[in-house]
Amino acid sequence: MAGPSIQHIGLSYLKNHLDRSRQKSYANALLRDGDRCLQQNNHQNALMYFTEAITVTPDYDLSYHYRGRTYYELAQYQQALADFEYAVTLDPANHLAYDLRGIVHFRLKQYEQAISDYDRAIELNPTSHYTYENRGVAYCALKQYDLAFSNYNRAIKLDPTCPHTYENRGLVYYALEDTVSALTNFERAITISPNQAHYGYLYRASMYAGQGEYQSALENCNHVLWLGGKNEVAYAYRARVYYVQSEYEQALADCARSLKIDSQCVEAYEVRGLVAYQQKQYESALEDFEKARAFEDNLFWIEDEYSIVCNILDKKA
Repeated sequence: MAGPSIQHIGLSYLKNHLDRSRQKSYANALLRDGDRCLQQNNHQNALMYFTEAITVTPDYDLSYHYRGRTYYELAQYQQALADFEYAVTLDPANHLAYDLRGIVHFRLKQYEQAISDYDRAIELNPTSHYTYENRGVAYCALKQYDLAFSNYNRAIKLDPTCPHTYENRGLVYYALEDTVSALTNFERAITISPNQAHYGYLYRASMYAGQGEYQSALENCNHVLWLGGKNEVAYAYRARVYYVQSEYEQALADCARSLKIDSQCVEAYEVRGLVAYQQKQYESALEDFEKARAFEDNLFWIEDEYSIVCNILDKKA
């Protein structure tokens, strides 16, 4: 007959015999161990630690907060949503849990719910520039650009040193075809953080390509590849530069490199769809455009081509 589980005895002892402060101390130690695993991208071990912390102290909101973040990084959004919802039930003043729940709603394309969570997070902590930026991104997805601008401007007022807010604000200007303001924002992001403003370089590359400055565009993409950290997006943007030059083989090769790193890279599907469109392979183009749209709604880069392909295929049908 098998003996009792040592781990089970340990957990039972903690639950039944340790006082509350010692239980919470042990839970915090588990959270620290789990967070170390999370920083090392060891998500399964992180989940193990966070779940054990919940077992020890089931009414400790921070345990659900950490486990929800892990589920989010694993793209297990429903599980993440459940944990963040329980975290705010346990502590309605946990502004970070509202912010994170908003991010999950955003990934699920539930933009109004995301904004509602950001609103609550800002009520609880009106000094977080990250939350204003996140709310700006959600408004941008709804094409409510004035509200996006106001949130980005507020975020910059709170922290003028964050490059990503300038990148996002520049992208809105780009969508509105204000290329001068867009470039000003991209270059501001690069000036603030030349080693972290990956999207600043890539958005600037797209602008250069649109202006026929192909060598400058390629140099910006290659610089991001040299920096590392966003290679899947850098390959996709370099593919876009090749596409604009009608160098379709090189474009497709970079799309393949991008998708090998990240099979959900929106930009790679966009460019591959554009190449198929130019080659009159409309079914393939539509398939790639739909894949891109499955991950992101506001794809102003491909709106015209997407509409044309849909019309062509509707007429064929």
